[in-house]
Amino acid sequence: MTLQVAMKGNGGIVLAGDLRWSLPLQLRGEYWKEGKNGRESTKFKIDCDRGIAIACAGDMGTAGHIAVEALKMGDAAAVNPIPSLKEIAKRLKAWERNDAECLMVVNGERPRLFSFSTMRTVIRRNQPIREWSPDGRQEMAFASAGDSQNAALFWVEKYYDKRIKIQQLVPFAAHIIHCAEKFNPAWIRGLEMVVCDSSGIRYLPENVIEQLMQRAEELDQSIGSLFRGYQETWPNL
Repeated sequence: MTLQVAMKGNGGIVLAGDLRWSLPLQLRGEYWKEGKNGRESTKFKIDCDRGIAIACAGDMGTAGHIAVEALKMGDAAAVNPIPSLKEIAKRLKAWERNDAECLMVVNGERPRLFSFSTMRTVIRRNQPIREWSPDGRQEMAFASAGDSQNAALFWVEKYYDKRIKIQQLVPFAAHIIHCAEKFNPAWIRGLEMVVCDSSGIRYLPENVIEQLMQRAEELDQSIGSLFRGYQETWPNL
């Protein structure tokens, strides 16, 4: 389980996610060998030179395979990568066909955001089941992958606006991932983030990430204090 979010804003796209892994490095498969040998490691695949960033969720072996192959697609295919992503998924062996999701940013003068998933939910005999059905779409504003029921996504529904400058979306995205960890600490932990704008794709350094997480915790505490400090009384209560 993970949570990845991508938000378009005024000037670019912010991609943020957690770092928690349930598998040690030696069990993660060939697509994640560059990760740290611990429980917190990247879930992004990025080619800064070509301006492509991909966040992975779900089965990380399947998602990692799709992401690595997606980075090899030609520039023409990257204009609309969904057909190529579907073809990559089509070539997967039966044992590789697991539930996976990817959020893909193709940077440029106007950065574009795409979401892709390998399975869909259908109703059979009044029961929801997951079936193999790779598909994706271009997203006009916001997309998430992973823990789609996490209550931290409330902040997106309530306050997200794609007209916000990406400089303001950075702390907003950090706050969402921080709150997601509070709601699901067994499976979500840490933060990584990339900013995609006219200057390229760049990781936010660790010292900035630490400041963002500290600020998110302070904001979370201050919101709680507002409710705990409420003094007004009401009749008949």
